[in-house]
Amino acid sequence: LREAGFKVVVDYGSGGSSVVLPQILGRIGCESVSLNAHLDPVKARETPFDSKLRIKQLSDIVTTLRADLGVSIDPDGERLFVVDDQGEAIGGDTLLLMMAMLISRSEPGTLVAAPVSAPDALEEILSPDGGRVIRTGVALRPLLHRSQLGRNRIRLAGTVDGELLFPEFCSGFDAMFSFVKLLELLAQHKVSLSEVHQKVPKSYLLKNEIACPSSDKLLDRYRDFDLEMTDGLKIKFEEGWVLIVPSPSQPSMLLWSESQDKDEAERLLKNCSDVAKELMNQPSPEGGALPPAPSSLTSMLPEEKAFHFWNGERYLGVRARTFIEFLDTLHYIDTSSLSYHQQEESPQT
Repeated sequence: LREAGFKVVVDYGSGGSSVVLPQILGRIGCESVSLNAHLDPVKARETPFDSKLRIKQLSDIVTTLRADLGVSIDPDGERLFVVDDQGEAIGGDTLLLMMAMLISRSEPGTLVAAPVSAPDALEEILSPDGGRVIRTGVALRPLLHRSQLGRNRIRLAGTVDGELLFPEFCSGFDAMFSFVKLLELLAQHKVSLSEVHQKVPKSYLLKNEIACPSSDKLLDRYRDFDLEMTDGLKIKFEEGWVLIVPSPSQPSMLLWSESQDKDEAERLLKNCSDVAKELMNQPSPEGGALPPAPSSLTSMLPEEKAFHFWNGERYLGVRARTFIEFLDTLHYIDTSSLSYHQQEESPQT
């Protein structure tokens, strides 16, 4: 890092990172230009760290000073927004892909944990080197839980909102460490951020929210499609996919769409949003009975289902919704931390 001599522009968003990060950058030999590097809780909440105004300002300064990259850190020090050396803004979904690509080059066979809403390009990036993606629900809790279960093997966990986690280092999101780790990987591979940006598979990830209650009618409407139910309902089309997840706190639905073509991503998102709104206005099936689930979903198990296995002198259980999820969990978990279910007096095989 010291030999690379990076020049960076950092927008601290008037948050607490401004107290710590400048010293770290100085110690690793980075020339840094600081923006909003004073503590101001009121200002920090008034202008989001990833607002168009801040990103435009950051981009202009990076290109004017010919810096290697620029970053904007949220006031809580958890999320990161990046601008490359050409002034191009890099969203959280693309940043996740770029970090996965760089880490995979350093460590073939890398395991990455990401929500089901993350781009499919993750598999495309990791598979050539024997890597694999472990998909979780879109909420933060399942992602954090899975990353800790596999902390000895999972090298990266992240969301599409610029939150990155490195289980070997910390159990939570840390934008400062993520930034320094990015610099380390760029120095190690001797590439610029824009070069990595150009090599990432292009895709468009869009999001929408519909103010309406959740409904199981969507399952019946799309039952003939290729479906995935890691979290919510993920509908796979030839042009891309749409994910529909009930909001955990509001009477609404969250929708994501991804496609390699922006117009297709917009069309898929609009069509599924319109279908969801239409179904909300339809009466429930007579007697409240739901239509039968398609055969592709029969592997889903009740939430209370627990898989049991024999380990030494006792039975242990793992709570999981599918057998694949059980295997993933069992592969990384320390068996001594599993809950005790049943003690057997005589040995069994």
